[in-house]
Amino acid sequence: MQDQAILSRRSILRRGALTASLPLAAPFLATGFAARPARAAIDTPALSQPGWYRFAIGDIEATVMSDGPINIGASQEHFPQADPEAIEQVMEDAFLPAAPVIIEQNALILRTGDRQVLIDTGTGELDIFGDETGRLMDNLAAAGFDPAAFTDIALTHAHPDHCFGLMAPDGTPHFPEATVHIAEAEFDFWTDEALLGAGGMMAAMAEGARQNLLPLRERISFVEDGQEVAPGIQALATPGHTVGHTCFVITSGEESCLNIGDVAHHHAVSFRKPEWAFSFDIDPEEGARSRMRILDMLASDGMQVIGYHYPFPGIGHVRRADEGFRYVPKPLRHG
Repeated sequence: MQDQAILSRRSILRRGALTASLPLAAPFLATGFAARPARAAIDTPALSQPGWYRFAIGDIEATVMSDGPINIGASQEHFPQADPEAIEQVMEDAFLPAAPVIIEQNALILRTGDRQVLIDTGTGELDIFGDETGRLMDNLAAAGFDPAAFTDIALTHAHPDHCFGLMAPDGTPHFPEATVHIAEAEFDFWTDEALLGAGGMMAAMAEGARQNLLPLRERISFVEDGQEVAPGIQALATPGHTVGHTCFVITSGEESCLNIGDVAHHHAVSFRKPEWAFSFDIDPEEGARSRMRILDMLASDGMQVIGYHYPFPGIGHVRRADEGFRYVPKPLRHG
């Protein structure tokens, strides 16, 4: 990964053990990644907002596709460096409760040239995040997308809410014709059998990643920093949240947009206090450096950003504010 630091396996496993002690880890430790029973066929997703939003990035047709909201519990559990009063103030300033924290899952579809690309695949059939998640396949069908028509899947990283939608419960791929693009360091880390011995949440996450990635090994293409994965879509290495976390810069003509993945996890807290680590950051220090670098770039260039976990559809810009930054949602286009 060029000159970017990656933690040793031993220190990563130590961090994983600490992370697994968080209250949110209880469902993982109790049940692992159990599959949710199949949902009945529906015509319209049972969400409080549309399941998809279509817009343009230059000549690229883009669609944000919801996989449904996730309740991650209390904010203090996920920003352990924050003083409780400080994080409550940040949330209050954003007109949000400190608990529970509800985040979205905004997968991105791009039609560029003869390619149809999906960035991240949601939670799949996981049961642990509640019954509002795992909506991607239903929403794709409702919006008229054929899963077999996708030529490429680009993964920001291999966490459950980003890659566990690759495979169906019966072991067949949801996107049978697609090449899967992921950083080699990310693939190697989460599919390493040794990680299964870490126990707790880290082992459960690795087991799920192996179930979704290893059956597709022949279709996986390792993506490097700066590489174009499809016309107008370029990888940008941003390690810290995970060892091989990758953002994707989308460019067409004079327009550009950054799919930020989980570099800045929360649209209020991670911008206002970018130095605060998120609980699932494998390397909190590296994660903070990537976050500051990317937010500074976005604020300087005025580039659009798409946040996977930001309020639907997660499209906006970044401004500097006080000692941090501010996420400014872009008005939705109607009609």
